[in-house]
Amino acid sequence: MLQDKVIGIYCLVDDILKGIHHVEHKEGKVSDSEIISTALGSAPDLSKLGQQV
Repeated sequence: MLQDKVIGIYCLVDDILKGIHHVEHKEGKVSDSEIISTALGSAPDLSKLGQQV
């Protein structure tokens, strides 16, 4: 289930970058979509900010 979420985030980010005609750095070893997806996937769930666990 988590794997599907990660793949979905990657696809969405990749489509957005393609839609705005983003150009990757030619010497990059990892795509910008992968970097952004990793950052979004590892960010804490901010909707729960301030709630007691």
